[in-house]
Amino acid sequence: MYQHHFHDHQLKSKYLQDQSNPVHQDLKEAIDREYETICFYNELALLSTDIEIQEQAILIRNEEQLHLNEFSNFYFKLTNQVYQPKQTELGLINLSNAIHTAFQQEQQSAKVYLDIADRIKNPYFKDRFKRIAADELRHANWMLYFIANIKGAE
Repeated sequence: MYQHHFHDHQLKSKYLQDQSNPVHQDLKEAIDREYETICFYNELALLSTDIEIQEQAILIRNEEQLHLNEFSNFYFKLTNQVYQPKQTELGLINLSNAIHTAFQQEQQSAKVYLDIADRIKNPYFKDRFKRIAADELRHANWMLYFIANIKGAE
């Protein structure tokens, strides 16, 4: 688990427990995004017959789970509440569409997280969102690799 470099009382003094606080909405969006991505990579691993894609999908899913845990922990520390992510229907049709979708989703997540980092004043939160955005870009690079190099993913 990630080391936390802040104290709960310092965090709460900077960000009130007001649910309309923009950082709360940002965290809800991040939690929903990560939860959906975890479900997506589970389905992608099952959809593919290529061992490399399966293994990478599982590795990415595990990283996304760490991101979900971190965002959920942030949200709880700010609000003293647990946010339940919303499940959406994925409906992966075929491997090629799934990999292209993953590439686009990872790029979009990186952009969203960098935008959130720009708005956050807390240096710890800012750093974590930037780090997670970098992870998302690395995931997008894997999907681009599969698009370019794996038969059935083109």
